[in-house]
Amino acid sequence: MGGLYGNLKLCTAHLNVIPVHVHVEELQIPPENLEDMNNRLVLAFGGRPRLAKNILQKVLRQWASRSPEIMGTVKKLVSGAHRCIETIQRKDYKELGTLLDDYWTLKKVMAGEDSGVEPTEVKNIFDTLKREHIIDGCTLAGAGGGGFMVFSLCEGRRVEDAIEVLEQSKDVDDQLVTFYYCKVSNEGLESFTADTSEFQIQWHMPNVDK
Repeated sequence: MGGLYGNLKLCTAHLNVIPVHVHVEELQIPPENLEDMNNRLVLAFGGRPRLAKNILQKVLRQWASRSPEIMGTVKKLVSGAHRCIETIQRKDYKELGTLLDDYWTLKKVMAGEDSGVEPTEVKNIFDTLKREHIIDGCTLAGAGGGGFMVFSLCEGRRVEDAIEVLEQSKDVDDQLVTFYYCKVSNEGLESFTADTSEFQIQWHMPNVDK
């Protein structure tokens, strides 16, 4: 649902209703708020492809257990989504970074210990950028385990600052990390039918020179 609709949205589903019906609330966020948020958003590839299959299996087993810890974690994930919207509406981007951190912490709980959801290389990147006050918050995209990272820059910081800090860090192999500009999409995904003999896949993700 996140890709089908443009801009920010909040997706919910009714409890115990089968088949699942997802309600999408398209949010009216002022353009200036989105621009401010876009200026802080950074996408980076950590140099390690994510192997999410085993992690997802662990998450499903955790959910199937219905333990108090897991049920409480899911409730916090839901409330966190609402809080993120509120912080964007009032332009509190430092708090948004904190919520991004909280989201990542909860995802690690869902995966369980020794799941490999946060590789050492990724943790070193997160810790280094936070220690140098480059980012307010961070998470791994998708199920975790590697792959793409999402950062929320501190006030006045730029992507170039993050690159410089990682280049100087002894704990991070900066040659593996690739940074990309990113922003909230104004439109949702578009689909079309093409002749398979002419079909080509192109990624429209300009990376930052590094």
